[in-house]
Order: sequence, then structure tokens, then C-alpha cells
Amino acid sequence: MGRATKDSLFVRLSIILSLVIISIVALQELYIYNGKKADIMSQIEQETNQSLKVLQDTIAHFVESYSVSEYQQILKNKITNSDMYAIVLEDYTMGELLNRKSFTSGFVRDSTWGVIEYDEGALPLCFYQGETIVHSKLNKPIAKLSVCFSDNKIKEELDSMIVMTLKHIFIISAVLIVSLFYALSHLLITPISNTIATLEECDSEGIPLKLLPRYPIYELDKLSYAINEMIQTIKESHIKLRAIIHNILDLLWIKDPQGVYLACNRRFEEFFGAKESMIIGKNDYDFIDKKLADFFRKHDQAAMQADKPLSNFEEIAFASDGHKEYLHVTKTKIVDANDAVYGVLGIARDFTQMRKKELLIKKYLEIIDEHIITSTTDLKGTITSVSKEFCRISGFAQEELVGNTHEILRSDTTKAIYDTIWHAIVKNNEWKGEIKNQRKDGSCYWLDTRISPLFDVEEQKTGYIAISHDITDKKRIEEISITDGLTQIYNRRYFNEMLPKIINRTKRNNQVICFLICDVDFFKQYNDTYGHQKGDDVLIALAASFKNSLKRADDFCFRLGGVRSLVSSSRAKTDNTLCTSPTPFDKMSKISKSDTKTVP
Repeated sequence: MGRATKDSLFVRLSIILSLVIISIVALQELYIYNGKKADIMSQIEQETNQSLKVLQDTIAHFVESYSVSEYQQILKNKITNSDMYAIVLEDYTMGELLNRKSFTSGFVRDSTWGVIEYDEGALPLCFYQGETIVHSKLNKPIAKLSVCFSDNKIKEELDSMIVMTLKHIFIISAVLIVSLFYALSHLLITPISNTIATLEECDSEGIPLKLLPRYPIYELDKLSYAINEMIQTIKESHIKLRAIIHNILDLLWIKDPQGVYLACNRRFEEFFGAKESMIIGKNDYDFIDKKLADFFRKHDQAAMQADKPLSNFEEIAFASDGHKEYLHVTKTKIVDANDAVYGVLGIARDFTQMRKKELLIKKYLEIIDEHIITSTTDLKGTITSVSKEFCRISGFAQEELVGNTHEILRSDTTKAIYDTIWHAIVKNNEWKGEIKNQRKDGSCYWLDTRISPLFDVEEQKTGYIAISHDITDKKRIEEISITDGLTQIYNRRYFNEMLPKIINRTKRNNQVICFLICDVDFFKQYNDTYGHQKGDDVLIALAASFKNSLKRADDFCFRLGGVRSLVSSSRAKTDNTLCTSPTPFDKMSKISKSDTKTVP
């Protein structure tokens, strides 16, 4: 589309200045003309008044004496020797004699400017007329005298003035217009034209190639200096911007709405294997296969229609060396000042290494999920996720655990332990320890567990994570090492280990210890009579009786050796229930009596 035709500044200023100059000169000459005209009118008025006064004094005597011929001769001589157009006298005295209002006589000019007698008709129209009353010696009005002047002479003089005025207007206007046009052209239009020509001579980026010259006029020189500074700033900013864009590690490009490339950086040049100068003005179909070009075009159109940037992942091969990169591509529309879509901006970041790390992390997470016992909960303790290994060891399915609490796994672990755990983690502390849980089938297992709080990116606590490993076998070995194999109560070795601890704890809590030592009478005879198996059954039954009777955490039952057992319990100084309780001894007595009736 071509430029619309517009008037130049020179033409418009020429028209305006010409009109202004002509108007000013014309007004000035009109003022002079009107002044001259007023001077002529004033001169005529003075001559008229003077003529009337002279005639009045001259003809008063002749009018009063009815000497008509004499004053007519005076009137004729006056008009003949002057520039008068007409001179008329209305004689009242002669009119009375003739029985009329007045007797009128006088002279007037004809078309040839000759003098003829006035025919007593109305005075002809004239340029100027003056009149006066003639008085007698007794101051009685005896006549009326009128003189008229034609505008012929005045017209000639005024016409001459008009011609002279027009000449003055033309000459003065021409001189002023030429002078102003010369000054306008050399002082304003030429510098402006040179400025426009310099600014129009630009490189491919639209930046002027040359700087403006300096001018002798202060204002133009300041303008030239300011424009040159602006050009230099734009050049420097453009160089910096291009350096930044070309050294960005991401691929960057700009297309117009039709998919034609407008700009790109060096990283993008590697993708197409061509320089930016070869890419600009072309589209994707000139460099890549149609399928991939269609894919790019589809995403370009979607980005130009969207109200926000659109992103996607693409794996592409670089034409420069054939290597492939996994890119995160973001495209957004570019709009101009009128919100019209100018094109689309694309930025692609290399996610190849990050993708490899993500895949590696995913593999690690799968390994962890398969082999590590982990679980997460929200702030209320509700399970939000569990690993596959957690499900395997607990015997519960994932859907049975998620949404539940760890109460579903509780075995004979005391509530005090869970309270200790909760008290630590709600204060954002980490808890470490051993927990005994119960499987879905009712069997128990032991975990060495570490529970820590979880935080989001804003350091707000979102829940807790537990990481554990199975120590069931370890606990079984420990249990075997401290448990009597026959009676399943603690053995003499564990008694030797626990006795100092029991004593110290009792002192610390200001308590007392009760010890009950029991032995089985006639046990050898019982074995000899019923056999060792029956004797073992008696010892097992006695141990079970102790275990079932002592429910407190501070109560312990030990087999010291042979048929001798010991029960310890830490109590308050005023509490002697263990020492006076008959329950375990009653059971032992019944067991003994039921099987020793025939013992000799």
C-alpha cells in the first residue's frame, strides 16, 4: 500500500505566509487610502464653507435689491472658475415678489463638464453638498445658497491612489514573500529535508546509518544534537540487545501471523543449520519436513489465539550436527499498541539433562517404592501415601491404608510411645525409635523408624514422612537371647542386665522394689514319677501364670534357673499390692495339687 498524498510543509507554509503578508500589506494600504480619502473630504468641506461665506457676503446686497442678473453673473463666474458641480440660489425676496415661496436660479455642469443654467428641478445627486442661509442687513433670511461638488475629480485622484496602493501591495508582498521563502527554505525546510533524508537511510534493523550534520542556527543545532544522541543510544541499546539475545542459551525466534520468521538468535540458527539472514523472510516448511512444520504451525496459531503463553515439550534434531534435544517450548502472542496481533514469540529451553535426571530420579523412586518402607501423613496423622514395600510388610493394600491412621497397625505398643512420637513431631522435631506393628493377618513385626515433618516451598508444614526398615529378625534374635526357651519368660542373663536399671529407675522415681522368689517343692520326685515332660509342663504353666498376673510395664518375671523364678515390681512406697496379692500363688497351688496327689 502506497503512502497517501500529502501537502509538503513548504507548500503549506508558503500559502500561509503569502496570505499573511498580503493581508498585512493590504490592511496597511487600506488604512493609508482611507486616511487620504478623509483628507480630501476635509479639504472639500473647507473649500465649500469658504466659498459659501464669500458668496454670502457678495450676493446679499444684490438679493436684497432684487438684482437677479447681477448675482446670477456672480454665481456663473464662481462655478466657472472652480471645480463646483452645481451652484443654486433660492431667492426668498424675489419669490415674495412673484408670489411664490422662492425664486430659484443657478448653474450646473453638463456631461461635458460645461456650465448650463439650472432648470429649477431638484438638485442632482452629487458627491458633496453644502448650503447656507443668506441674511439681510436686518438679519432676515432672504435666500438659501447651495453648492455641490462632483466626485469625478475625487474619483480620479482616488483611482490613482488605488492603483498606487495595489502596486505597493504587490511590490512589498513580493519582496517580503521572496525574502521569507528564502529564509524559510534555507533555515528550516532544507535542514528538515536533510534530517528526513538521513533518518530514512536505515539498515535492515531500521536504525539510521548516518548522523545528522550540525547547523549554525542554535535551535536546529540543538535538535540535531538531540537526534544524534538518540540514534547513538538506540544503536548501543540495539547492539547490547542483540548480544544478549544471541548469547542466550535458549532458542529464541519471532514469526509474523503468517508464520514467516522476523528474527532469531544463534541457538536457533543451529536448529535450522542456517544464518539468521537466510532464515528471515522464510517459514518452517523451507527448513524441516511437512509433518513437523504442521506441528509448529498448529501451536503458533493456538498461541496467537490464547490469552496466556502456551507451553509444550518437543524433541527435535539439530540440523547443525544432528544431535537431539528435549526442549520445553513456550510461545506467546505479540501485540502492537492497538492490541492487534503482530506475531508470535517462541522460547525453547534445553531440558535434555533435566529429563535424564528426572528419569533417573523416577527409577530411584521406583526402587525406593519397591524396597523401602515409607509412608506420609497429613497434619492430622491421616495416611496420604505408602510404598509398595510398606504394603507388602503390613499385608494391607494401598487403598486400605490411605485415608486411615496408623492405628490400623497398632499392636501391643503402649499409648505412651505413640504420645511421645506425636509430641516430638508436632514441635517440628525428628523422632527415631523402634515400633512394633501388627500385620493384617494378626502377626507382628518390628520397624526401626525415623519420622520427620514435611514442608512446602514456603516453609509451611504440610505433614509428616516416616522411613523405616524391618528389624523383626533382629528383635527375634534379641528376644531369644533374653528369653528362657522353655517357659518363654526372661532368663537369668536378662535379669543380671536389668537389675541395675530397675534399681536406678526406682531410686529416681522415689519408689520401692518388691521381689518374689518362688521354688517348686518335690519337683524331682514329680519328674521321677511323671516324667520330665510333665515337669516341663508344670514349669510352663507356672511361668504363664506369672505373665498373666503381672500387667504393669514395670513388672518383670525371670527364670533364675531350674525351678526357681523371680518376680520384680516397682511400686510406690505405700503400695504393697504385689506382696499381698494371692492371685499368682493360688494358681501355682492349684497346678501343684492337681498333679502331685500320687507323689510319695
